[in-house]
This record gives sequence, structure tokens and C-alpha cells, in this order.
Amino acid sequence: ERRRTEKLIQLLNRVLRHNLRNDMNAVAGWAKAIQSADSEGVRDASERIERIASSLVDLGEHARELEQYIQRDREPTRLDPEELLREALEGPRQRYPGATFAVDIGSERAVCAGTELSGALTELLENAVKHNPSSAPTADVTVRDDGEWVEVVITDDGPGIGEMERRVVTSGSETALEHGSGLGLWLVNWTVTRYGGSFQISPRGDGDGTAAIVRVPAIAADQSVADVETKPTVLFR
Repeated sequence: ERRRTEKLIQLLNRVLRHNLRNDMNAVAGWAKAIQSADSEGVRDASERIERIASSLVDLGEHARELEQYIQRDREPTRLDPEELLREALEGPRQRYPGATFAVDIGSERAVCAGTELSGALTELLENAVKHNPSSAPTADVTVRDDGEWVEVVITDDGPGIGEMERRVVTSGSETALEHGSGLGLWLVNWTVTRYGGSFQISPRGDGDGTAAIVRVPAIAADQSVADVETKPTVLFR
């Protein structure tokens, strides 16, 4: 756990420095452009600055959440998938009323993880619709058994996630030259691997979009948390 925390702090420092430097350089450039722009140019530059500022705010919020997770004790418990998804979907459904979330729970078992798993699923659910240019984006959520595991699969019909971002998270490797631009997916990675699970991202098999797969230990009705509790897995290779 200590080694995982050290690695995550390194990631936070690297991503925050990289994004802050790049985004503030962009803000400075667009602010300079305003000085000599006509009314339409001013409007365009101000909109770009607003988007950059919003992105930095989101980055700071994710950093705060990761910091809070680091400080919390690891507390595996029994979580009902239906209740877990109901909680995870509250925010996305309110923030994206035009989106459709279809849920199919194909497992009768609970999952063994911490309550922060709900926040990780919320992150994936919001990602599934907020980057979709469609006015009516859709996301399918499937819960299924896989041996000693329960998988939560979230698929969308959006533009997909960049190859580098997908490769970094899927491989579990992160370097100064190749790392994801944000922290949301690492928040998911940190939470899931903390309870012995795994997290993968891949292109959707039947067309445009992304499939995010969260795999966590399953717990049957006649089992206790101690029976299935799994040690943390490596955050980075």
C-alpha cells in the first residue's frame, strides 16, 4: 500500500505539472490574441479560455478525490451491484438528462470492495456520455459473472478514448514521456486495484465507442468478506 501511494503521488505531480504548464501557456496565447482580435475573435478566444479553465478545475477535483482516497483506510465490504449502480448513476443522470443508461444485472452475487467503488463507476459513466457529441448519447452497463469475479462492463457509442490514454491505463505503465492527460481513469484504476481487481479499456467490438471493464472479487450469500478479500494489486508495473 505504501509503494502504491508513492507511485500515485509521482503520477499526480507529473500530470499536474504537465497540464498546468501546457494549459496556462494556451491561456496566455489566447489572452494575447484577444488584444488584437475583432468581436468574433474575442468571443472565440474567450470560449477557448473558458474550456481550458474548466478542464483545469476538473483536474484539480480529481486530484482532490485521489488525495482523499489515499488518506482513507482500505475497508473491503459486501456491495450489492444494483444498489452500487443506482448510487453511481445518480449524478450522471442529473447532469446529462439527454443521455440513456441501460443497466443489465446478470449476476446474483455481491462484490467485495470499498464504498469508493461507487465514485469510480460514476467517473466511467460520466466519461461514457460527456465526450459524446450526440444530443442523445447512450451507455450500456452490464454486470456479469466470471469465475471468482464479477465484471462491470460499461460500453458507449462515443468517439472513443485516445490510443495512448488507453494503452497507459490498460498496461499499468506510466512514464514521464507517455502518460494520460487526466486523472479520472487513474482514480478508477487506484480504486479497483486497491481491492485486488483489475481495470481495462478497449475499443467497442461492434463499432465506434469504448468498453470499460471493471473486475472485482465476487462474494456469494454464504461467504464472508474475509473469505474472498483480496490484497491490492500493483498500480504500475
